[in-house]
Amino acid sequence: MLKQCFLFLAIVTVAWATPATVDLQVDTLKLKNGKILSQVLIKSYDSSSGRVVLMVNKSITTTQLEMLPPEVIQQIKSLLPPEPSPEEKAKKAANDAAAAARRDAAQRKKENAERQAARQAEQEANAQARNESKAEQKEESALWEVKSAAKTKAYDYFRYEYNPGSGSVIVTSIRIQLDEPEPMSGWTGRYRAQGKALFNYYAGGGGSFNNTSRAFEVEVEKPAKGSAKVVSFSLK
Repeated sequence: MLKQCFLFLAIVTVAWATPATVDLQVDTLKLKNGKILSQVLIKSYDSSSGRVVLMVNKSITTTQLEMLPPEVIQQIKSLLPPEPSPEEKAKKAANDAAAAARRDAAQRKKENAERQAARQAEQEANAQARNESKAEQKEESALWEVKSAAKTKAYDYFRYEYNPGSGSVIVTSIRIQLDEPEPMSGWTGRYRAQGKALFNYYAGGGGSFNNTSRAFEVEVEKPAKGSAKVVSFSLK
């Protein structure tokens, strides 16, 4: 409460201590210290400090009001605005305090809105990052299934269906090389991959071990729900 009273008194003092414009022209001004000034323009008077602002030969200086002759002091006081009543001072101070409170409240509201907007933006950015991460993980999982299905199909084909030579042939080893599957334009969830089968085999007719390779192309479909499946397999 005491702090609020001091604040109110400070507002009252500042509100009514603004220097008052005088603009009084004096041809010759003799100060009480004996100094004489010519062609003086008395610009303003500050009641809080008791000083007047003088312009002499385009130079600005200040002095205490009591340093001026009594008749000049009387002229200055006659040009000053009327002293407000205590009620007027209190009313103006109260209005100023209310306006300051409104400005403070508006500033706090603005800062709170900015903080809330920043939190909202951060939450949205985090949610977007999580969604992007989930999408990437889903795509990586789908590609892993596609490649697994493609390699399994290629291995089974070259192990049990493909004959690399003529006559009696025994395949001794197979290695499948598969390029990275690429999405097929116009087919949601369908991928195409190029690959090569490298294998060794034993030719019974010639009694020799041989190695060879064969290129292939495979198309795999990975639905949103369910496992990946090969829809097309062809030799190149």
